[in-house]
Amino acid sequence: MKYLVYICIGIVCLIILPTNENAQTVSSGLIKDQGSFLFDYGKSTFSSNVPLNEINTRAFRYFRKRYPAVENEKWVWTDKGMSVVMEDSASQTRIFFDDKGSFISSAKAYTEYGMGPVLKDELSKLFPDYKILSITEDFDGHKILYWITMSKDQSIKSVEVRSEDGEAVDVMKTFSKP
Repeated sequence: MKYLVYICIGIVCLIILPTNENAQTVSSGLIKDQGSFLFDYGKSTFSSNVPLNEINTRAFRYFRKRYPAVENEKWVWTDKGMSVVMEDSASQTRIFFDDKGSFISSAKAYTEYGMGPVLKDELSKLFPDYKILSITEDFDGHKILYWITMSKDQSIKSVEVRSEDGEAVDVMKTFSKP
């Protein structure tokens, strides 16, 4: 009986005692807005269509380790797991994870200005008069596939390029439209 009284007094004290700025507060850092959640993470924020406790820890750590400076990413459920979308002024990147939080692949869309010098040089040799309009880069953890759209005068060319080691470029297919 004596312990029960001490427990009740402790609970009442915790409930009614005010906190100061040094006290630890429980805050979700969450704003719910039209089916999406906005979370504070250190100095940055990110949004999600799922609650924070449902974002896979392994996927979140993978992302934060490889992209520590990214702010305002968006986590989204997919049919195979989760994906995170991040944008900057030059590109949009989406990273896919399975339901256990393991990396599946990433897709990045950008213009000629975000392109690496090796790929740019190789394409300028193969297609000297073409202007690069857009690039989509898919990475599966082993190889990179690029889908590049180029134009020259009134013709459009789509090129599929493969890079196993990030250096060697192999043009797989070329599609043209007059």
